[in-house]
Amino acid sequence: MENKNKRLILDFYPRVFGSYDFDFADSVISDDYIQHNPIVKTGKAGFMEFLTFLEKLPKPESPKKPFVRLICDGDFVAVHLQVEFMGKENAVLDLYRLENGKLAEHWDAVREIVGEGKNGNPVVIGPTVQTQEGNTEDNKATVSTLHKELATNNFESAYAFLAPDLIQHDPDIANGVDSFINYFRKCQRLATHRVIGEGDFVVTQSSAVLKGKPHVIYGIYRLSEGKIAEYWSVKQAVPEQMAHSNGMI
Repeated sequence: MENKNKRLILDFYPRVFGSYDFDFADSVISDDYIQHNPIVKTGKAGFMEFLTFLEKLPKPESPKKPFVRLICDGDFVAVHLQVEFMGKENAVLDLYRLENGKLAEHWDAVREIVGEGKNGNPVVIGPTVQTQEGNTEDNKATVSTLHKELATNNFESAYAFLAPDLIQHDPDIANGVDSFINYFRKCQRLATHRVIGEGDFVVTQSSAVLKGKPHVIYGIYRLSEGKIAEYWSVKQAVPEQMAHSNGMI
């Protein structure tokens, strides 16, 4: 099932967003598709309306091939992308729930990439291959426990889960373990809603208040020898008005 779900998502992006194959989109999106993107209407009809809008936008003469990182866990597939849109590079985290071989629900966060941020590392690009498939559940448990420590302000305990040479990709966080912990000290009401994993990659779907505004935060973790060795993040402020009543989580 996981391979079928991953294959469907791999086909979905080039055929739907690359070639605007409306028939294919209609065949793989559930009739009661639940949408969490704040600017797209819910339901299959809402998605098809959005696809029509995208098709009419001007296209770059030489479009860049998007960078893609895929993590599949049962009925959930997370897609971490760097993609060009309207002449701008964007970091995107799409999360899909599949049901009976179709896309049933979608969440996401999008953030424009402006330089390399505080750490000098690329915001999205990096390893993509899962190399520790037997450790998936252990890695998910490690990240889940880390988030519990962060949410309950047990910051000193959180250090135990991080590799000393943690590689940082979140543009708002400088290199170093201290910077990672200090960033989460500033997060208010951190709550983790989903944890999915495949091999040495784990993705968290969380919410928090940053600088007084509610945000959704997707953390992408790569683990090595039981420690978090690399961290990416895509976060987005939750708007006051949305195209539906489903929320972003």
